[in-house]
Amino acid sequence: MQEMLPGFFGYFFMNHFLPYLQITITTPEQQEAYQNILDFWDNVKIRIPLFMRLGSYLMYRLPKPDVKQAAAQMEEQLRLYTSPSEEEYRKLRDKTRQNVKMKNSLFYKYHPVFISQRHFMKRLQDCGYNDIFIPNMIRLSPAYQKYHDALMQINERICNDLGLYYDSDYNLVMKKEKAD
Repeated sequence: MQEMLPGFFGYFFMNHFLPYLQITITTPEQQEAYQNILDFWDNVKIRIPLFMRLGSYLMYRLPKPDVKQAAAQMEEQLRLYTSPSEEEYRKLRDKTRQNVKMKNSLFYKYHPVFISQRHFMKRLQDCGYNDIFIPNMIRLSPAYQKYHDALMQINERICNDLGLYYDSDYNLVMKKEKAD
């Protein structure tokens, strides 16, 4: 992963998934999933847009948390997603509402940095990240499956509460309110 996504992005991806990869493969299904992940990263060609490469260069130079610290952050995220208090859920929901409004603003839609970010996300989608890599991570790692399921549940709950949906380009969009 880190070699296929140079700089900060490789570091980010590796540290995001590293806590879930600290397992022993015990089943043929896990072995197949692991091989599919290796094949995916061996064959994928992801070009990172210039604006993102420049920003990532600066971020890559900043001090980085160690593996134990990253694992602790993942555990806290999992706890938050699986059993948030009402206050924590309200904060997540409000932050999501705020982020959707920001991402739908003219500034966000037309700023070169954000355009680059959307192109990168589209490239990830087009190369099979969501169709090959993520499903195989779920098959490989029970801990990642638990995290992914918790993330999908909280995402669905927030989307239902706020009237959000994903468009054909995986952009989160707020449903239009009906006029009386």
